[in-house]
Amino acid sequence: MFLTATDGARLHLIVAGPSGAQTLVFVPGWTMPAWIFQAQIQEFARRYRVVAMDPRGQGDSDIHPSGYDHNRRGQDIAELIASLGPRPVLLAGWSLGVLDSLAYVHQYGDARLAGLVLIDNSVGEDPPPVPSRLPATRGPRVEREVQMRRFVRGMFRSSPGEDYLERLTETALRTPPEASAQLLNYGVPRTYWRDAVLSMRKPILYVVRPRLAAQAANAVPFVGLIEGGDGPAAMLYTSGTTGKAKGAMLTTANLLCNARSLTDIWGFTSDDVLVHALPIFHVHGLFIALHCALLSACEVRFLPRFESGLVRSALRGATRSASRPA
Repeated sequence: MFLTATDGARLHLIVAGPSGAQTLVFVPGWTMPAWIFQAQIQEFARRYRVVAMDPRGQGDSDIHPSGYDHNRRGQDIAELIASLGPRPVLLAGWSLGVLDSLAYVHQYGDARLAGLVLIDNSVGEDPPPVPSRLPATRGPRVEREVQMRRFVRGMFRSSPGEDYLERLTETALRTPPEASAQLLNYGVPRTYWRDAVLSMRKPILYVVRPRLAAQAANAVPFVGLIEGGDGPAAMLYTSGTTGKAKGAMLTTANLLCNARSLTDIWGFTSDDVLVHALPIFHVHGLFIALHCALLSACEVRFLPRFESGLVRSALRGATRSASRPA
């Protein structure tokens, strides 16, 4: 399936899943094709409509003579989302797709988004990431091919197989050297990306490897809680232990203060691994445990229920737990 952008570029799309379901849009990284998300497409298409795009100059999309900058790439995403109907979509960007997705948010806001997933790239927070060793974007074809092959292999912890790696390398080399170079130099300050993150009023999931853990920990959490903190956030019903049960209104500032205090007192850090086996209809499960984890940007092993076997397995390598037998 193809979408023709307003400047004439034909953008290739992989579309799967039920047409009336919630839509997930995947944007791949530098020179990568949409089919690199094949495992995610197969899994999520069982319940959702999944659309994975080949950005211009990548995969099976047109090698267009222009548009390899953040503004046009953000516009391409906007035109794709507009073509999918009025229902908000979940937008997921990986690597360079993170920046393309944030360029979309910077230009068009979050009104058409149900949420944003940012996978393994900087979002403009401190500390700046150490630059990756990317293949040469100019130079003889042979040298570029050798470097691209090394780059592609370096993306995987375990090999997906020689045929897959060769196919992915050849696909990545399809992006012209000049376009590849432009994609690595969007020419905006790092604050551009951070401003886009801070403008979001929809849920954001930021998924990183260890090299970006410090940046994730510094990312301003609970953006919606920091501004307008006097507004009501939740009504909790008291247990009735000391009197008649009643509804207690908590503001966003209440929740943020509680989360910050407990994160500090309990010493949560991004190195922690929390096993969460509490019901989320209870304040401890919904707020106390999860908010500490979110503020510290630590790993959460979220279990669907308390079951001794599940908990024992999840506790291997964990540093904290929030659970109680049913």
